[in-house]
Amino acid sequence: MGLKGGLNLYAYAPNPIRWIDPLGLYNGEGIRTPGEYTVYYQHQLPTGDYTKSDDYHFKNANEGLYNAMNQDPQLRASLERRYPGIYEHVSPGARNGYSSEPPRGTTWHYANQPGSLELVVFEHHRKYSKIYHPDGTGGRNKWGGVQDVDR
Repeated sequence: MGLKGGLNLYAYAPNPIRWIDPLGLYNGEGIRTPGEYTVYYQHQLPTGDYTKSDDYHFKNANEGLYNAMNQDPQLRASLERRYPGIYEHVSPGARNGYSSEPPRGTTWHYANQPGSLELVVFEHHRKYSKIYHPDGTGGRNKWGGVQDVDR
């Protein structure tokens, strides 16, 4: 008996009921529980700001993280160990403005709770989307932040 190539999911499969991912698209989400992930900082946007742009949200979140790091030396030390230069990145610039980019190695994740932005590992958010969005819908879509966005 030989092996046959192709996309027939039932040919030579030990269990024809189980999905076998013939194209190799699965990223291992089953190893981790959907909806459970590490959050390094959670920022709450004011209700009136939900429909503003991503840039506005990220500047607001970076400002919140900067203030939190100033108030909590342990948070600052922990994040600096994990992401060297994070404090400098979220600090206000020459004109007292905050960056609209998330700190290097992280991203601001739109959580399911209305107005909630979570600082998470960029690579995990990119690779394990189903962990962060178990039902396939981003948080901003759920809490109405996408309507009439002024980009």
